[in-house]
Amino acid sequence: MSTDHTIREISRETLLKSVDRSKRKAVEALFTDRDVDYVVLLESPDRKRRNLLTVGPNLEYPDLTATFGLKIDDLEPSAYVSTQKGTLNKGPRFLSRAAGQIEQLESLISELRKEKKRLHLKLDQALKTVEIVTADRTTLEKLKRQLDQQQIEQASLQNQIDMREADLLKMEEDLLDRMNQLIQKEAELEQWEEDMFARERHLALATKDKSAPELPDTTHALR
Repeated sequence: MSTDHTIREISRETLLKSVDRSKRKAVEALFTDRDVDYVVLLESPDRKRRNLLTVGPNLEYPDLTATFGLKIDDLEPSAYVSTQKGTLNKGPRFLSRAAGQIEQLESLISELRKEKKRLHLKLDQALKTVEIVTADRTTLEKLKRQLDQQQIEQASLQNQIDMREADLLKMEEDLLDRMNQLIQKEAELEQWEEDMFARERHLALATKDKSAPELPDTTHALR
């Protein structure tokens, strides 16, 4: 197969050195892809921008001749790597596009990085929430202990109040009993005084009758 003189063949190592380290594994995967016969290096005229193009019978560009004169976004073929060297029979080919796979991998890596950043932000927010909840829980536990202590103190105070009320009720009952006893004593005393006054009057009358002179009997009994 003839090739354009402007496209030179280079080794795999040379191609790998020309790409970023983060993309080398993806490029190495192209060398083992059964669907790829050549990996073409596309470069801008100033050699500052680069991209890769895969060539194979089942791909958009079936052979190197299809890339002659090709220009994509100001990028032109400058070199290629043959993946057929050292392989007499590559067997069945995979129906895949290596270049598309690279883009998909890069897109996936980008999405994973974004997802990782988003998850880190959510984790930071969750940790802050945990800190706030922990602080609130500590405050609530402290308040609960204070309320429990207040309830214990109130229960003790209520017990003391109940005991004092019971004592006062007993004192009130005792006082009522003593008042009833005093009333009864007063009634007995009044009765005793009335009896004394009655005895004194009776004694006075009896004494008065004995001290009066006896009058002579002037009546004559009828015979």
